[in-house]
Amino acid sequence: LLKEAYRRKIPLSEIAKRIVYKAKKGDSFLSNFLAPSNWKRYEIHAAYFILMKLREDKTNFDSYKFDARIIGSITGEERQVDLLIQNNYPKYLVACEFRDYPNKNVPVGDVEAFSSKLKDIKADKGVIIAPKGFQRSAIATAKHYGIVLFKLTEMLGDKILKKFLNIKLPISKGNKYWV
Repeated sequence: LLKEAYRRKIPLSEIAKRIVYKAKKGDSFLSNFLAPSNWKRYEIHAAYFILMKLREDKTNFDSYKFDARIIGSITGEERQVDLLIQNNYPKYLVACEFRDYPNKNVPVGDVEAFSSKLKDIKADKGVIIAPKGFQRSAIATAKHYGIVLFKLTEMLGDKILKKFLNIKLPISKGNKYWV
């Protein structure tokens, strides 16, 4: 692109304007960076909320990664997880998926697929978050596989900590407890 601009004697500022214009329209590789789609924006906000809430509740974790890529131990293939939260001691891995179905409940197939992914990446806990909710069969399947489900409206107060990692809140906030 730069060689072509130099050959045609087009100022770099004009090239930059064209790239930004195309990106904002969704016509280039920069689109997700400059103007993320609604579902990507939803993932970013939901992930940020989870991390913020866990920090508020003083839940320790060593690292997190958005859009994590992990090689599955069963499939040998790269698996994608929207948010991966890791603790090194004790070793603990939580995988979070964000389903953006604004007009319907998350179907059972999504929960089954996520369960398979959790086994493949050897995650200790799985969490699915959706704006509207989950089909009855999806809730039953998640319960069977130990997957935690959240509707966005449930992510208020201290419910998230209790449900997220199955940890009971400490009796006294000033004390530290081993879990």
